Amino acid sequence: MLRSGVAGLVVAATLALFSGEAMAKEVSTRLQVSGWHCGGCSAATEAALRKVGGVKAAKAELSQGTVSITYDDSVASLADLEKAVEKAGYQVVRK
Repeated sequence: MLRSGVAGLVVAATLALFSGEAMAKEVSTRLQVSGWHCGGCSAATEAALRKVGGVKAAKAELSQGTVSITYDDSVASLADLEKAVEKAGYQVVRK
């Protein structure tokens, strides 16, 4: 009985190690944004990004025209982030 319990734990641990959750990677990126005119604009962008599943943090720099985002790339993609910015009414400047 003990042997099968240990074997079950080993199998569960192995599955957890190789599951999508264990393979998730936290990524940070910075987007250049145009269309901001005030602090309310950058705050609205931060709020829109924080609503995207997988986003851990979003911090806008109004003076720089950028927003830094930390997110789980197994849940959200760069395209999801760009779409959120554009849905909030601003444009992502692609280099």
